[in-house]
Amino acid sequence: MVHMTKFSAPILSLSMFLVAPVAMAQPAATSAAAAETSAPTAPAEAAPVEAAPAQPVAPTAVATPQEIAMAAKLAALEAKVATLEESSKANQAALASASKLKFSGYVQGRYEWHQDAINGATFSSSGTATATNTDRFLVRHAYLTTQYTGINAEYLMQIDANTKDGLGFKDVYASFIDTWTPVKMKLSVGQFRYPFGYEVQQSDADREMPERAPIEKFFFDGERDRGVRLQGSYDFFNFAVALVNGTILTYDGKNYINLAASKDPSATYYPFGSNDPNEFKDWVGRLGLDLGYLVGGLSGYFGKGLYIKPPVAATATAPAVEATPDSRYKYRFGADVQGYIDVPSVGPLALKGEVIYGKDTARQFHGTPANPCNSSATWGFILTAVQNISGKFGVVARLDMKDTLASSIADGCAEKTKSESDRVITTGGGLLYYASPNIKATVTYEHPTEQGANKKDNDFAMGQLQARF
Repeated sequence: MVHMTKFSAPILSLSMFLVAPVAMAQPAATSAAAAETSAPTAPAEAAPVEAAPAQPVAPTAVATPQEIAMAAKLAALEAKVATLEESSKANQAALASASKLKFSGYVQGRYEWHQDAINGATFSSSGTATATNTDRFLVRHAYLTTQYTGINAEYLMQIDANTKDGLGFKDVYASFIDTWTPVKMKLSVGQFRYPFGYEVQQSDADREMPERAPIEKFFFDGERDRGVRLQGSYDFFNFAVALVNGTILTYDGKNYINLAASKDPSATYYPFGSNDPNEFKDWVGRLGLDLGYLVGGLSGYFGKGLYIKPPVAATATAPAVEATPDSRYKYRFGADVQGYIDVPSVGPLALKGEVIYGKDTARQFHGTPANPCNSSATWGFILTAVQNISGKFGVVARLDMKDTLASSIADGCAEKTKSESDRVITTGGGLLYYASPNIKATVTYEHPTEQGANKKDNDFAMGQLQARF
């Protein structure tokens, strides 16, 4: 402790000596600065401003050839990117438009065997030959359907090219689609299937038997008419109602023509083209219920038919006969039901039934009195069962009937006598094979049974291969 005190005093004195000038100078400097700031400054004479010395200009850089080439490549790349962006937008727009356009169709290649086929031909008075051999290979249907669905719009055109009827348009219409209400309505104008019953609206590609039942052909030959149709559905219910020309159409190989007054396939067709000679438009519609496993509906049709018997030229023994109009009220009523159940260890079973009753009532037309012999009532039914086996195979059986009621025709009419033996009951069935969703093979046999003396040997067998896309 004695030694540390001895040396500490001189060191402390020296430190104070060195720091003292600095400490004394700081207050003086602070006071001087404060005095300089607070004292007012007298305006001084403006001193001449000397021009700043000119700065030397940097020399302009000259781009090298490599830089010029790189800039050009960059500009070209930017242009390509812009082009690709525009092309991508165009492709996306085209893809969005193409996704609304759909193509579908199917082809049915068939061989038919007819029990009543005869080698040879018959000749009309004009010399036209008709082959009596009907055993043949043919293209029964070749459908191509184009459908476009846009904003609240639908376009559909369907063409059928076959070797039985030739080339013709089937469903062709424009539709306005409701997207605002829960009823999902669709208004169509053009040519479409009658919204009546089940089998009339069923596609030829989906029907298990080769041809439609005789009762369907009797009332709705051709299955289509032209007019305006309104469709809709809500929950389990659906409806379709149409106002149509009322033309009973069939096809003669060249044109659609109106069916004769008797609607008998053996009768003469009256060539009104595809126009109905009657200006009255017909109503047709169906109210349906769809529960998935059970589907059914009630259908109705009301209209007026006009059939005109052609004039007969005068002969040496008979005077000329003028064209005779035959006008009728047309009433059609129908009910259909389809049930679907799963048979354990076998597969789905479909049971389908349909009944149709129609009545024609003769009416006066422009001073020509009604002919009571043209009033009649016809009814018929269709019963179909389809059993799927293991997903690939199927068995179909169908029983159908058509009968014109003799009691509905006035006594003394030739039509009454004819109707007393016109009932036809047809039994048929066959095998189905589905190799894939796109191919179906069908082999069927049908046996019509005519009434009384009208019995014919006219059984029909068919083998068909159908491909669809």
